[in-house]
Amino acid sequence: MIVATGDGLLHGTAVGHNENGPDNHSPWLNLAAAIVKQAVKDYISVLRKLWRKSSGIRQKRRLILRKIEMEGFFRSGWCAELTDIAPDRIMQQCRATALEKEKAAIRRANRKQINTLLQDAD
Repeated sequence: MIVATGDGLLHGTAVGHNENGPDNHSPWLNLAAAIVKQAVKDYISVLRKLWRKSSGIRQKRRLILRKIEMEGFFRSGWCAELTDIAPDRIMQQCRATALEKEKAAIRRANRKQINTLLQDAD
């Protein structure tokens, strides 16, 4: 079974199974993949929120704690049971994805601001 981020960035198999095995479409393997996918999405979301300047100090503290908690999950034995992808690789890929998404958001905001300024100049 392939475990992916939704963006198709991470691939691996559930531990103890191969992609050609008879249990390739087991509901348990699907559940394991869904758990890891959701953790990846949540981690990317937390990283993006942490990088924004608009959050207050209390919100930043909560986000930092959530980030630490999620990194603990990725390094846990339970996550190792769910996927064979190395925890550092998962987190590195999440950081790269979050960075690319933030860059795209900044580009969209800048384009919108430029278009507004050009309309106001007319």
